Amino acid sequence: MTLDGGVTAQPALKDYEKALEMLEMEEDIDMVYAGDSWDPKVHALVDAHCQNMSKDAKNRIGVGTVGPHEKIEDIVNRTSVLASDRFVLVAPYGAAGAVTGLISKLNYYDSPTFKALTGIADVETRYTPSQLMELLKAGVLPLEARRGRGIIVEKGITTSKEQIGVMRIADHAVRAAKNVAENFIGTLNTAGGRTALREKLTETYLTMVREESIVPSTDGKEPAFLVDVYSSQLDFAQGIVRVDLAVRPVRAMDYIYATINVQA
Repeated sequence: MTLDGGVTAQPALKDYEKALEMLEMEEDIDMVYAGDSWDPKVHALVDAHCQNMSKDAKNRIGVGTVGPHEKIEDIVNRTSVLASDRFVLVAPYGAAGAVTGLISKLNYYDSPTFKALTGIADVETRYTPSQLMELLKAGVLPLEARRGRGIIVEKGITTSKEQIGVMRIADHAVRAAKNVAENFIGTLNTAGGRTALREKLTETYLTMVREESIVPSTDGKEPAFLVDVYSSQLDFAQGIVRVDLAVRPVRAMDYIYATINVQA
C-alpha cells in the first residue's frame, strides 16, 4: 500500500515550551533559532528564554523569521511588540537559519553586518532601499542581494536596534567573568584571594583588548575596561564577594563618509 499526501505536523506552543525548558540545562549555547515559525507567540517564548538564561550569565540570543511574503507594515508592527536586545527578526522569510549559522560561526567580536550568507541562492523578496531603511528603523535584520557580494546581512541588529556584535562581546565578557570567578569560590576570604581574582579578571580582559573586541574611547580618556573586586564588612559576614565590571565593546562601522575636494 502506498501512502501519499501526508504533511509534517507543526509543533504546538507547548512543544516549544518543552524544548526551551530542556535547553535550560545546556550552558554552552549562544544562539537559539525558533525554526520555521513566524508565530509571534513562539518568538516571545524564545525571547523570554534568552532573557531568563542571560540572568545567570548563560547568555544567548534568539533568532526568528517573518512570515512568507509578509507585508512591510506587518513586519514593522512585530518589532513594536517585541523590542529586545535578546531577539533577532530576519526578513525576508526563508533565511533565518542561514543567518543563525553565519552568526554562530563568526568570532564573538565580529559583526554579521555586510557578511555574506551561505546555503541560500536567492531571497524570497527583494526590498527597495526605502523598504530596507524602514525595516532597519524598526529593528529588523534585513537581507539584500548585491552584485559581486551575494546575499548579505544589511545590518546585524536585534529588535531593540542594538548591534549583535556588541551584545555578543558583552555576553562573552560576562561569561568569562563567571567562569573565572567560579574557580575562586572558597578562596576569597582573604585580601590576597580577592587580589588574585582581580588580577585574573584583568588578564582575561587584556586578552579581549588584544583581540580588539573591547577598546578605549576614541579620545583615550576612558579605558577599554574597569574591574574591581571587594567585600564590605556586611558582605564578608554573609560570605559575599562583589565584582564590578565595565567594558567598552567595539562597534561595527555601519557607514563610511567620504569628503572629496575637487580642484580645477
